[in-house]
Amino acid sequence: MRWAAKAIAGALVVGTIVSGGLAAALIRIEHHLDHGFFARAADTAADAMLRGVGVAVLAALVASALRWLIERVAGPDRGQSLLNFGTFLGVSLPVWFWVPLYSRSLFPGGRGEILTFWSVVTGVHVLGFFVISRLFAARRTPPALVVGASSVCLALLAIVGGVVGARAFDADDLAQRPNVLLIVLDTVRADRMSSYGYGRQTTPELDAFAAEGIRFSNFYSTSSWTVPSHASIFTGLYPIQHGATQENLSLSNRFATLAETLDNAGYQTFAASQNPYVSDTVNLAQGFAEFAALWRKWIDPDGTIREAAKEQHLVNEAFEQYLATAPGDRPFFAFLNYIDAHLPTAPPEPFLSEFLRAGVDRDHALEVGRKRWSRYYVGMSASQHDFEVLSDLYDAEMAYMSFTLDKLFASLRRDGRFDNTLIIVTSDHGEQLGDHEHLGHSFALYNTTVQVPLIMRLPMNKEGGRVDDRMGQLVDLFPTILEATGVSYDGSVVQGLNLLGDTRDWSRAAVFSEYYYPTQALAMYADEDPELVADGLQQYQRRLRAVEANGKRLIWSSTGDHELYDTASDPGETQNRFHDWPDVAAEMMAMLDAAISEYGNGAQTIRTVAEAPELDSETEDALRALGYIR
Repeated sequence: MRWAAKAIAGALVVGTIVSGGLAAALIRIEHHLDHGFFARAADTAADAMLRGVGVAVLAALVASALRWLIERVAGPDRGQSLLNFGTFLGVSLPVWFWVPLYSRSLFPGGRGEILTFWSVVTGVHVLGFFVISRLFAARRTPPALVVGASSVCLALLAIVGGVVGARAFDADDLAQRPNVLLIVLDTVRADRMSSYGYGRQTTPELDAFAAEGIRFSNFYSTSSWTVPSHASIFTGLYPIQHGATQENLSLSNRFATLAETLDNAGYQTFAASQNPYVSDTVNLAQGFAEFAALWRKWIDPDGTIREAAKEQHLVNEAFEQYLATAPGDRPFFAFLNYIDAHLPTAPPEPFLSEFLRAGVDRDHALEVGRKRWSRYYVGMSASQHDFEVLSDLYDAEMAYMSFTLDKLFASLRRDGRFDNTLIIVTSDHGEQLGDHEHLGHSFALYNTTVQVPLIMRLPMNKEGGRVDDRMGQLVDLFPTILEATGVSYDGSVVQGLNLLGDTRDWSRAAVFSEYYYPTQALAMYADEDPELVADGLQQYQRRLRAVEANGKRLIWSSTGDHELYDTASDPGETQNRFHDWPDVAAEMMAMLDAAISEYGNGAQTIRTVAEAPELDSETEDALRALGYIR
């Protein structure tokens, strides 16, 4: 069994080098070191190397066993050259074949790219073995050394590829691709935009923008909270599949995100976020070469949110600075998160005075907007007057964001790249302002929290002014953007649809939303009176899932308190028909079960403990000011 010992020794060397190159490539592509994620980089390296070495050693054992079996049957002196060749391939090739299976993010071209990689690796191994064999033949080098030398020489290519990370782009092809500007207006519900039928003129500039773009009138989030919704945007997957939820506050590295896919295709990638939960903290910065953490400038160390300035928004400033330095010979993908509509609210003038109803004092309104309204669920009283003031503040923030985006678009026009940019304006979730006896966007899946706007302006204003009434969701943005840019995503599992398909034949029978056990939200009340918590929050300790189709909306609860609404005749979802319409309820339940089966293997287990992310002091202060943590 001397061959087994030699094969295992060779496998240890080959496995270490190949998996080391893989680890280096993953750390580079996932930007761990760029963002100071040293612990995560170490975990990535350790995991890749342990698994790679394990695959190599297992392959060596199998190859040695097969060699031993062949020698026993055919005799020890029969076909030694062929046996050496077979042993070499059996020891070295498996770990190379394992690389794409471990991380598809290295192969954005999909199955075709993986098959090409495997073919090239196999060809190089075959050719390399015979070349090295010929070189060593004159010196009568032992076959085991030939096998080892061949494996090591070929494996060294992995470390070079991983460290250098060279990617060849066709400059002419890249120059023809459009830029992408993806804007998320955090916490914005569709029915408060005037272009979506709201009675007050809250968004005149965005209404004009919608008139020259495509407005999707029935668009939905996948959840009513920031982390799962943004993860759906970046992966094209529902929360039940990507797993970044209230129960697990981080997106796994195993998903190839939108930014990573575009970065690998040669796009310049940039993000600016006011929301500390759209950041490295929960691994949502994957793939962005530049990431502006704007909550650090927006919230003072004492937790006070700085008053917004009408003419100078932080996100606009960051994007304009980026445009000034981003070369024009390569397209960019820019993601911007504006959080102004999120509680606590303090809209600037003149928007505040314009939308406050008569008789309401400005300072009093700002005091109402800055209250810690998360305590509403544990006994803080809220009057009808408070709800009205909060509603006016929300409308004023909508008007401020509409004005702000108009200035942003003006800067992109001045830059000269406006007409060659796919511009998308949407939201991660909505907000409840006393609706259904809720404040904020915790604990519920009503349409006030999940029906969001989507306005898309295509390059050169193609299809301007069209309204699309079909149902769409945030998961659709991933394939839509990649199709529009001509970037392949064949190797990615995507649950969305291309909203801009040439044949216009896409359609959704239903939309599916989720709200997981609110571990993160409940943690805010850890120091409250236990009796108050029990009285106010016990009913919300549950998972929720919702499905909407044919003018009916079912909200399933893990506690059995299911709800069914006729959204066609009761858009405010005020009359629960679950027990009145058993046949409709059964039909919708079957539709929900089908969605769970299709998108996530039907998992229903409730996890009640979420691993808290590591927070620096500024991020912790920002999350506390926004009411996310105590």
